[in-house]
Amino acid sequence: MVFPVTGSGVTKALPFFRSFATKAFSRSFTHSLSPFYPTKLIACRHFSSYLTPGSEMRRKAFNAKIPTSRTLLGLFIIGTGMFTLTMEYVHAQEDVSLKNISSEKRLMIQLSVQAINESFFSFRGMQLSLLQDCPQAIPTLVQWIYDDWHTHDATLTKEKLYGSFMKRLSSSEDLPITLVILKEKVPVGTIALKQERASEFADFPETALWIGSLHVVLEERDKGVGTELLKFVSSIAKKLGQDKLYVYTTEPRNVPWYCKRGVKVLEKRPFRGQTATVMCIPLR
Repeated sequence: MVFPVTGSGVTKALPFFRSFATKAFSRSFTHSLSPFYPTKLIACRHFSSYLTPGSEMRRKAFNAKIPTSRTLLGLFIIGTGMFTLTMEYVHAQEDVSLKNISSEKRLMIQLSVQAINESFFSFRGMQLSLLQDCPQAIPTLVQWIYDDWHTHDATLTKEKLYGSFMKRLSSSEDLPITLVILKEKVPVGTIALKQERASEFADFPETALWIGSLHVVLEERDKGVGTELLKFVSSIAKKLGQDKLYVYTTEPRNVPWYCKRGVKVLEKRPFRGQTATVMCIPLR
């Protein structure tokens, strides 16, 4: 369905336009990584604001005697590069190089975090945050990971973990992405998305993404929190152009948990004196 961007056609279509713009901003555009992605978001936000009766933007346009049809057309052309308004929005399906998406990736992740907080975590009194927004959580994360894995990896130390987290705060590199769940400002869970550099996995693609450091405190387990973290990082990896997401564990008791959530076991291989089960999440 296409509405004319003139006169009465615009007036009659305003409710549709506002609904379309709001949905596009909150959902559809979060899946796009095109070169004009930030511009689209800003223009769509203005577009939706303009269509809100009594809004500041609409008042300014009226006082400046800018015709409604011209304002709508201008905002939409800037935001989408199209000259007509349609109900169709086609997601870009191209692969994106991890080396060239820093600004787009950050924006996409921020919007995705905001969306999952609104749809899942906020209803449970929790908030998902990037590590950069809650560096005070680092000592807790270090203790969790050390307690979980030092018996499986003789090379693991608290000093090494602390240094790794501090490097993530100051590094300009895109990865790893570390996410922390806070409840009343106290960490209750974490997960990371990373590229695996261990020599034991050198035969995997260098650009492959891996899950790391998944941990949920005992009191919050069996409530769907871990599952939601797994789904969230899978969606981020997919938006980054990946068709698979990998994870490994040297704790056999963890394997059934992953398998129940659609993760496929690939193989077992030696890893730092232990046996690691390597698994994969298909993303396409």
